[in-house]
This record gives sequence, C-alpha cells and structure tokens, in this order.
Amino acid sequence: MHEMSIIESMLAALGKHFQGRLPGAPRRVVVQVGRFVQVNETALREAFSAATEGKPWGEADLQVEAVDPTVLCKDCKAECAYPASRCSKCGSVNLEVRGGFEFIVKEVAFEVEDSCQARS
Repeated sequence: MHEMSIIESMLAALGKHFQGRLPGAPRRVVVQVGRFVQVNETALREAFSAATEGKPWGEADLQVEAVDPTVLCKDCKAECAYPASRCSKCGSVNLEVRGGFEFIVKEVAFEVEDSCQARS
C-alpha cells in the first residue's frame, strides 16, 4: 500500500516545516491529489489515521481534493479539458497534458489557544 509511504513522507515534510513546534492542535490537513497519482482516497485516509494515531496529528481531519489534468495546445496556447485528441480552439494535435501528477499540501489548520486576556 503506497498510500502509507505517501502519508509518512507528507508527515515528515510537515514535521520539518514546523520543526516540531506546532502553533496549536492540528485540526485539518487539505491535500490536492492529481488523478494520475494512482492513490485510493479511502486507503489514503486509513493510512493517515494509522500513521497519526496517538500523535499530535491524530486529531486532524484529512481532506482530499482531486485535481483533474488539462491539455495545453502548443500551437495556440489554449487549454482544453482532458482527455482531448485535438485542440478545441484550433484543431491542432500538438498537445501537452498538464497536471494530474501533483500531491500538494494545500492547507493545514490548527486550533490555537487564545492567549489574550480581557483587560478591565
């Protein structure tokens, strides 16, 4: 199950980014996953749950957003919906598939204690 290795890599990157000093309790992690990444969303969520159990990230909710690829016409620079065998604008077959291979941490949300005291 390569979903576990993806989650472990993501958590390692988040740990490095925050250098072990989280600004509060993690509540939500939003990731964008390209359609060509070949991950099963249910397996990804299960891997996240297993990898974070009993750890600071354990209370966070993993939200997965699918990213569809697009097709760029190299002749007229128009973007078309994937799949396309011809440009919908100029009819060219000189096309390039863009996107669909990404795995991006889009958002991390924390519950932060309010340390401000009301002044009287």
